[in-house]
Amino acid sequence: MLESNIFKMSELADISTDDVPTINILLCCLLYKLNMPVNTENFYEIVMCSGCITYFSYQESIDYMLKNELVVKESDCFVLTPKGSECALKLDEYAPKAYWDKLCMSSANFFAGNRNSDGGKVEYVQDGSGVRVNMSFSDGSRTLMQLNLYAPDLETAEKMGRRMLNSPAGFYSTVAGYALSDPNADSQKLI
Repeated sequence: MLESNIFKMSELADISTDDVPTINILLCCLLYKLNMPVNTENFYEIVMCSGCITYFSYQESIDYMLKNELVVKESDCFVLTPKGSECALKLDEYAPKAYWDKLCMSSANFFAGNRNSDGGKVEYVQDGSGVRVNMSFSDGSRTLMQLNLYAPDLETAEKMGRRMLNSPAGFYSTVAGYALSDPNADSQKLI
Protein backbone atom coordinates (compact mmCIF):
# COMPACT_ATOMS: atom_id res chain seq x y z
CA MET A 1 0.00 0.00 0.00
CA LEU A 2 2.80 2.40 0.93
CA GLU A 3 4.58 1.60 -2.35
CA SER A 4 1.39 2.38 -4.27
CA ASN A 5 0.94 5.73 -2.52
CA ILE A 6 4.57 6.73 -3.09
CA PHE A 7 4.23 5.76 -6.77
CA LYS A 8 1.08 7.92 -7.10
CA MET A 9 2.78 10.88 -5.38
CA SER A 10 5.78 10.67 -7.71
CA GLU A 11 3.38 10.55 -10.67
CA LEU A 12 1.76 13.82 -9.56
CA ALA A 13 5.00 15.60 -8.68
CA ASP A 14 6.07 18.39 -11.02
CA ILE A 15 9.72 17.54 -11.47
CA SER A 16 12.28 17.68 -14.21
CA THR A 17 16.04 17.45 -14.42
CA ASP A 18 18.64 18.98 -16.67
CA ASP A 19 21.47 16.93 -15.14
CA VAL A 20 22.81 14.99 -18.13
CA PRO A 21 24.73 12.34 -16.15
CA THR A 22 21.52 11.55 -14.24
CA ILE A 23 19.57 11.42 -17.51
CA ASN A 24 22.18 9.09 -19.03
CA ILE A 25 21.69 6.67 -16.13
CA LEU A 26 17.89 6.92 -16.32
CA LEU A 27 17.80 6.28 -20.07
CA CYS A 28 20.19 3.34 -19.80
CA CYS A 29 18.05 1.91 -17.00
CA LEU A 30 14.89 2.36 -19.06
CA LEU A 31 16.35 0.61 -22.11
CA TYR A 32 17.71 -2.13 -19.85
CA LYS A 33 14.32 -2.66 -18.22
CA LEU A 34 12.47 -2.65 -21.57
CA ASN A 35 14.97 -5.25 -22.81
CA MET A 36 14.29 -4.65 -26.50
CA PRO A 37 15.27 -2.22 -29.25
CA VAL A 38 13.07 0.88 -29.12
CA ASN A 39 12.25 3.02 -32.14
CA THR A 40 13.99 6.39 -31.75
CA GLU A 41 10.75 8.37 -32.18
CA ASN A 42 8.92 6.16 -29.70
CA PHE A 43 11.74 6.46 -27.17
CA TYR A 44 11.67 10.24 -27.54
CA GLU A 45 7.90 10.25 -26.97
CA ILE A 46 8.18 8.05 -23.88
CA VAL A 47 10.83 10.29 -22.36
CA MET A 48 9.12 13.56 -23.22
CA CYS A 49 5.72 12.38 -21.96
CA SER A 50 7.28 11.57 -18.59
CA GLY A 51 7.73 15.30 -18.04
CA CYS A 52 10.92 14.79 -16.08
CA ILE A 53 13.46 15.47 -18.83
CA THR A 54 13.67 18.57 -21.01
CA TYR A 55 14.10 18.44 -24.79
CA PHE A 56 17.60 19.94 -24.80
CA SER A 57 18.82 17.71 -21.98
CA TYR A 58 17.40 14.67 -23.77
CA GLN A 59 19.24 15.58 -26.97
CA GLU A 60 22.49 16.19 -25.08
CA SER A 61 22.14 12.87 -23.27
CA ILE A 62 21.40 10.89 -26.45
CA ASP A 63 24.40 12.49 -28.19
CA TYR A 64 26.61 11.55 -25.22
CA MET A 65 25.26 8.00 -25.07
CA LEU A 66 25.81 7.43 -28.80
CA LYS A 67 29.29 8.99 -28.74
CA ASN A 68 30.34 6.91 -25.73
CA GLU A 69 28.72 3.73 -27.07
CA LEU A 70 26.21 3.27 -24.25
CA VAL A 71 23.59 2.85 -26.98
CA VAL A 72 23.77 2.27 -30.71
CA LYS A 73 21.29 3.11 -33.41
CA GLU A 74 20.21 0.10 -35.47
CA SER A 75 17.41 0.32 -38.03
CA ASP A 76 16.16 3.58 -36.49
CA CYS A 77 16.01 1.95 -33.03
CA PHE A 78 18.06 2.53 -29.89
CA VAL A 79 19.76 -0.62 -28.66
CA LEU A 80 21.55 -0.77 -25.33
CA THR A 81 25.16 -1.96 -25.59
CA PRO A 82 26.90 -4.11 -22.98
CA LYS A 83 28.57 -0.91 -21.74
CA GLY A 84 25.12 0.70 -21.38
CA SER A 85 23.81 -2.37 -19.53
CA GLU A 86 26.74 -2.14 -17.14
CA CYS A 87 25.90 1.53 -16.56
CA ALA A 88 22.29 0.61 -15.79
CA LEU A 89 23.25 -2.13 -13.36
CA LYS A 90 26.03 -0.32 -11.51
CA LEU A 91 24.72 3.24 -11.39
CA ASP A 92 20.94 2.88 -11.10
CA GLU A 93 20.94 3.82 -7.41
CA TYR A 94 22.30 7.28 -8.25
CA ALA A 95 19.23 8.31 -10.20
CA PRO A 96 16.33 9.68 -8.12
CA LYS A 97 13.42 7.28 -7.77
CA ALA A 98 10.84 9.98 -8.57
CA TYR A 99 12.30 10.38 -12.09
CA TRP A 100 12.44 6.62 -12.53
CA ASP A 101 8.80 6.23 -11.52
CA LYS A 102 7.70 8.89 -14.01
CA LEU A 103 9.65 7.21 -16.83
CA CYS A 104 8.15 3.81 -15.95
CA MET A 105 4.61 5.19 -16.00
CA SER A 106 5.24 7.01 -19.27
CA SER A 107 6.62 3.81 -20.80
CA ALA A 108 3.70 1.69 -19.59
CA ASN A 109 1.20 4.27 -20.84
CA PHE A 110 2.95 4.54 -24.19
CA PHE A 111 2.96 0.81 -24.85
CA ALA A 112 -0.58 0.39 -23.58
CA GLY A 113 -1.75 3.29 -25.75
CA ASN A 114 -0.25 1.65 -28.80
CA ARG A 115 -2.16 -1.56 -28.25
CA ASN A 116 -5.24 -2.32 -30.26
CA SER A 117 -8.16 -1.88 -27.86
CA ASP A 118 -9.99 -4.74 -29.64
CA GLY A 119 -7.12 -7.07 -28.73
CA GLY A 120 -8.63 -8.69 -25.63
CA LYS A 121 -10.15 -12.17 -25.60
CA VAL A 122 -11.71 -13.94 -22.62
CA GLU A 123 -12.65 -17.58 -22.27
CA TYR A 124 -14.36 -19.19 -19.27
CA VAL A 125 -13.50 -22.79 -18.43
CA GLN A 126 -15.36 -24.69 -15.72
CA ASP A 127 -12.92 -26.18 -13.26
CA GLY A 128 -13.78 -28.76 -10.61
CA SER A 129 -13.84 -26.13 -7.86
CA GLY A 130 -14.62 -22.95 -9.82
CA VAL A 131 -14.04 -21.22 -13.14
CA ARG A 132 -10.78 -20.40 -14.91
CA VAL A 133 -10.78 -17.05 -16.67
CA ASN A 134 -8.33 -17.32 -19.58
CA MET A 135 -7.46 -13.95 -21.07
CA SER A 136 -5.15 -12.96 -23.87
CA PHE A 137 -4.28 -9.52 -25.15
CA SER A 138 -2.79 -8.92 -28.59
CA ASP A 139 -2.02 -6.08 -30.92
CA GLY A 140 -3.13 -8.05 -33.96
CA SER A 141 0.25 -9.46 -34.94
CA ARG A 142 1.49 -10.84 -31.61
CA THR A 143 0.26 -11.89 -28.18
CA LEU A 144 1.23 -9.27 -25.61
CA MET A 145 -0.01 -11.00 -22.48
CA GLN A 146 -1.78 -14.19 -21.47
CA LEU A 147 -3.37 -14.50 -18.07
CA ASN A 148 -5.22 -17.30 -16.31
CA LEU A 149 -7.17 -16.35 -13.18
CA TYR A 150 -9.28 -18.44 -10.85
CA ALA A 151 -12.82 -17.38 -9.92
CA PRO A 152 -15.03 -19.21 -7.43
CA ASP A 153 -18.09 -19.08 -9.72
CA LEU A 154 -19.21 -18.10 -13.23
CA GLU A 155 -20.77 -14.81 -12.08
CA THR A 156 -17.46 -13.64 -10.60
CA ALA A 157 -15.55 -14.90 -13.65
CA GLU A 158 -17.81 -12.96 -16.02
CA LYS A 159 -17.47 -9.83 -13.91
CA MET A 160 -13.67 -10.15 -14.13
CA GLY A 161 -13.82 -10.71 -17.89
CA ARG A 162 -16.13 -7.72 -18.51
CA ARG A 163 -13.91 -5.48 -16.42
CA MET A 164 -10.81 -6.45 -18.37
CA LEU A 165 -12.49 -6.26 -21.77
CA ASN A 166 -13.91 -2.86 -20.90
CA SER A 167 -10.40 -1.43 -21.22
CA PRO A 168 -7.78 -3.90 -22.47
CA ALA A 169 -5.20 -1.12 -22.87
CA GLY A 170 -5.88 0.14 -19.35
CA PHE A 171 -5.61 -3.37 -17.92
CA TYR A 172 -2.37 -4.00 -19.81
CA SER A 173 -1.02 -0.61 -18.67
CA THR A 174 -1.78 -1.44 -15.04
CA VAL A 175 -0.03 -4.81 -15.22
CA ALA A 176 2.95 -3.41 -17.15
CA GLY A 177 3.20 -0.43 -14.77
CA TYR A 178 3.25 -2.77 -11.81
CA ALA A 179 5.84 -5.00 -13.46
CA LEU A 180 8.09 -2.00 -14.07
CA SER A 181 7.69 -0.48 -10.60
CA ASP A 182 10.13 -1.06 -7.78
CA PRO A 183 9.01 -4.13 -5.81
CA ASN A 184 10.95 -3.13 -2.67
CA ALA A 185 9.48 -0.07 -0.99
CA ASP A 186 12.58 0.34 1.16
CA SER A 187 15.00 -0.08 -1.71
CA GLN A 188 16.20 2.80 -3.85
CA LYS A 189 17.65 0.48 -6.51
CA LEU A 190 15.88 0.81 -9.84
CA ILE A 191 16.70 -2.59 -11.29
